Amino acid sequence: CCIFRGNMQQGEVLMNVMERKIDTLLAKWLTATTEREASNVHKCLLIQGMRQTGKSFAIRKALSLPLEDPTVLISHPLIDGLGNITAIEVNLSINEGLKNAFEGSSSPEMILSKIKQDPLFWKADLSLSKEHRVILFVDEIQESPQAIKALKFLSFQKYLTVIASGSLLGISVNSMDLFPTGYVEIVRLFPMDFEEVLWAKGFEKSDISSYINEIENGKPLLPALHDKLLLTYREYIISGGLPENVAIYIKEGIDSPALYLNQRSLLHSFESDIAKYAPKEERIKARQVFDAIPNALSRTNTRFTYSLLGRGQSSSRYEGALSWLINAGLIYKVQNLEEPSMPLKAKAKHNDFKLYLSDTGVLWAMLGNGNANNILDPSSTFQKGMFYENSTADILEMSKTFDERDVYYFGRNSTLEVDFLIETSDKALIVEAKSFLNTKSKSVTTLMREYPDLYAAKISPKNPGKDGKLYLLPHYCLPFLDRIVK
Repeated sequence: CCIFRGNMQQGEVLMNVMERKIDTLLAKWLTATTEREASNVHKCLLIQGMRQTGKSFAIRKALSLPLEDPTVLISHPLIDGLGNITAIEVNLSINEGLKNAFEGSSSPEMILSKIKQDPLFWKADLSLSKEHRVILFVDEIQESPQAIKALKFLSFQKYLTVIASGSLLGISVNSMDLFPTGYVEIVRLFPMDFEEVLWAKGFEKSDISSYINEIENGKPLLPALHDKLLLTYREYIISGGLPENVAIYIKEGIDSPALYLNQRSLLHSFESDIAKYAPKEERIKARQVFDAIPNALSRTNTRFTYSLLGRGQSSSRYEGALSWLINAGLIYKVQNLEEPSMPLKAKAKHNDFKLYLSDTGVLWAMLGNGNANNILDPSSTFQKGMFYENSTADILEMSKTFDERDVYYFGRNSTLEVDFLIETSDKALIVEAKSFLNTKSKSVTTLMREYPDLYAAKISPKNPGKDGKLYLLPHYCLPFLDRIVK
C-alpha cells in the first residue's frame, strides 16, 4: 500500500502538466463571459462525465486553484476581460454542510451569503459589482438535487459565473426531474483520447498535424515513426484514458505493477458506485450486465444477448439496469442498423446491439492479469481483438465531446458484419478494426458493392493506403478520421 501511494503521488505531479482539450474549452468559455452577458445569454457550465475522467482537476486548473493542495478553495485567477475575480470551490461531497446553502432558496445573493457563513470562506470577497466578479465552482453537484435546480437562478445573476461538475452516476439518478434545461451548457468529459496521450508522451501538436497531413496526401510515415506510434497505441489500449492511469503509465512505464494496481482499484470503485448509486431494484442486475460485457466481447459474434446473464433472461428484466449503466457513462451501447445508409439514426434497431466499456483500462483490469506483453507483443496468442474493438468504440464515442453523432454497427444474418458505422461530414463510413496485418474483409467488400455511397476505413497495423472510397489506415489515425476521409 505504501508503494502504491508513493506512485500515485508521482502520477499526480505529472497530471498537473498533462494538457487536455477541455483546458482550451474552459479558457474560451471563461473569456467569453462578458460576451454572453452582452448578448443576454444566461447559462451556467456543467462538466459531466464518468468518475475519474478529470472534471474537477480541469476546472481547478482553469481557475488557478492549486492542484497540489485540494484544501485551498479560494483563488484570484487572471482572465482576460473579467477584471478582479474571486473564485471559490464548493465541494458538496467533502463538505456536506454546504448543501444547506442551496436548500429552500432561489436567490443567488442568499446562496452566496450562506456559503460565506462557512469558515472556509470567511476571508473570501463574495461581493458582486462591475469592479469585482465571483466565479462559483460547485463540485460533485450530483450530491444535491437542489443545487442542480439552483443553477437556473444562479445563471441570471450579474457578475456571477457558475461552473459545476458532476458524475453522470449521480445526476442521471437523483435530479433529472429538477434539471434546469435551457439554463445550463453541458459538456461531457470523456477519458483522455489517444491524441491527448500523444501530447502527454511528448509528441508536439505541430508534428502530429504534420504526420496526419502526410497520410492525408497518401504518403506513408517512416517505418521507425510508424512503429513508435503503433506501440504507443498498444500501450494506450492497456492504460486506457483515465488520467490517473495515464500519468502512472508515463511515469512508471506500461508494465508497471503500480499501473495495474491502480486500474484494479478504480475498477473496484466503479463496482462500488453501482452498489451505491444504482436504484436498489437494479443494483444486482446492473452488476450482472457490467460483468458480462467482457464475455460478450470475447466471442466471435460480439453482439450482446441476455442469455449471457442466464437461461431465459430477457430485455424486459434488464432494461432498467442497462439504461442506468449507459446513463451513468460506464458503458456504450452500439446499435445495429436495418441498412447502412444515411441517415443512420433513422435505421437503428433498438433491441439489437453491442456493449462496450467506456475505458479499455477498465477492461484490462477485468481481464488483463497485468501482463502487458499480451497486447504489446504482435506475436502473442492472447485474445487481443476484443481490446482493439473496445478501444475503437471508445475513440469513436469520444468524438461526442463536441459532436453528438452516434456510433453503430451493421450485421446481417450470420455471414455479414462490419464493426462500426459512423457519419463523418456527409458520408456514412464503415470502420473495421483489426489487431493483425490481414485486413481482408468480405463483409466490407460486399457492402461497398451493394451500397455505392459507402466509404470504409480498415484500421490495422499496416501503413496507410487508399483505393477509391476504401482507406487503409493504422490504428493511430482513428482520432483523425474526419480529417483524413474525404
